[in-house]
Amino acid sequence: MQNRKNKIIKSNKTKFVSSYNFFPYRQDLINISKKKKTISPNLKKILVILGGGKYDVAFYKIAKAVKKLSFNPQVDMILGYSNYRRLRNSLKKINSKLNLIAGTDKVSKYLKNTDLAIVSGGYTKLEAAASKTPLFAICTQWHQIELSKSFKSFTGAPYLGHMTEISINDISRLIEKFKSSKLRKKLKTSFEKKIKTEGVKNIYNFIQNEFQKISHGK
Repeated sequence: MQNRKNKIIKSNKTKFVSSYNFFPYRQDLINISKKKKTISPNLKKILVILGGGKYDVAFYKIAKAVKKLSFNPQVDMILGYSNYRRLRNSLKKINSKLNLIAGTDKVSKYLKNTDLAIVSGGYTKLEAAASKTPLFAICTQWHQIELSKSFKSFTGAPYLGHMTEISINDISRLIEKFKSSKLRKKLKTSFEKKIKTEGVKNIYNFIQNEFQKISHGK
């Protein structure tokens, strides 16, 4: 069994501050966060973006889960540049209807046009939430289980377990639930209220305040 608890190693002089308000969003995501997100009555487009890494297990399970759905959404998968050709060929054998993308430095252009994002339990869940896109997470690293649990408590966004432990049926059942526009609207509203994209500014202000305290001997 994997040790899923995060370990903090620090000196007595180290100060940790944890908040979603410190996440440093890219400018394209900041821009899209300011635009209106319309929730479609029907679940027509799904975006799969798990971040950089070798997450073949998750991609294969998602590809098979999509084939089991009771409807036929367009599915875009951003695979990343590493081993793209090999992974693309394998996924096409599983499901020839998938739209497979090598990689992108502008994920916002895909997020703004999708009805549901299937993301990792790491950074990509925050990027999707910033765009007000309904989402659920699949944990691609063990430590993401705790992160996803915390994010669900904060926003209500659901997550599945680690990619090696979840089943194809787990994924397909959760996608089916997102056919409900009510669920997608609820998540969109939550993200609008709770996800702020001023992380870089907040980091700067925090560091500046800490220096001021030091300079005044506090």
